[in-house]
Amino acid sequence: MLRQKGQLQEAASAFWQAIRADPQFAMAYANLGGALIEGNNLDQAEAYLRRALEIQPDLGNAYYNLGIVLQAQGHTDEALAALDKAAEYSPQAPESRFQQGIIYLQQQKYAEAEAALQQALQIQPQYPEAHYNLGIARFNQGQPEAALDSFRMATRLNGGYADAYYSAGLAFIQLGRFDEARTVLEYAKNLYITLGNPDWAAKAQNHLGELPTGE
Repeated sequence: MLRQKGQLQEAASAFWQAIRADPQFAMAYANLGGALIEGNNLDQAEAYLRRALEIQPDLGNAYYNLGIVLQAQGHTDEALAALDKAAEYSPQAPESRFQQGIIYLQQQKYAEAEAALQQALQIQPQYPEAHYNLGIARFNQGQPEAALDSFRMATRLNGGYADAYYSAGLAFIQLGRFDEARTVLEYAKNLYITLGNPDWAAKAQNHLGELPTGE
């Protein structure tokens, strides 16, 4: 796929040619809107996505992309409503509930985030980002043990998930399990270094430096 290769201009041109060939081709409008989102052309993306939904009001992909646009524009209530429609019309796609979870996390509505992320995981249990963000929602509700379960699942599914190891370290610290905190924070620090992320490697090192020498 052109979009997957990051060739946004070529992708947009291909979708535009499809629209010229068939002006009622809703999916082409939706895909063009998606390509424009990746190019950060949000207003034009919104226009094409709304046109797709005029043609085909049950197009879940268009509602999902519209939700992404509205979220980026700061219209969170409208974004959540669009993502609800996306979930209604594409019930086997977990991304809509996942994205709702991200919005709720940003709003610090942690119980709502947990519910949305659980819905995403019911659809796709092998979804490391959903497990990780579920852990964040649980951690912020004062549930470090439950958060650890989520972080562990995220790292089982993606062994290079540095943020999940880092967050597990914070949960272990909160539980007073300092040896385990040291192990996962060291691992997170090394992953961040490997990934070329020195700022987060330094944050992990700061937490390591604050750990007591024994439990």
